[in-house]
Amino acid sequence: MSKKREIKNTLQIIEKMVLYLRQATDEAWDYVNAHAQELICKMAEMVDWAQQKINTGGEFPIDILLQQLQNLNEAYTQKDEILLADTLEYEISNALQVYMEQGEE
Repeated sequence: MSKKREIKNTLQIIEKMVLYLRQATDEAWDYVNAHAQELICKMAEMVDWAQQKINTGGEFPIDILLQQLQNLNEAYTQKDEILLADTLEYEISNALQVYMEQGEE
């Protein structure tokens, strides 16, 4: 599977997470927990890519990316459904979109 397809799949998982979290369904945390490792792996891959881009003279606001990861960790650890949904939708999804677009360069 191509990197772009993998990222699109991760974005679909995030959309479903956000939907479940916003609806406060019984399966929300089950779904989040079932897919957390996949999301973490994709985010780690993105951090590696950003660091490599910086090391080769490119520019990337890695401090913002790291803050987004910290926000994700805090929301997940605190089991804050609203904060987690917001972080996934407005921060992590956007970061993955950038990765999908710029990662192909």
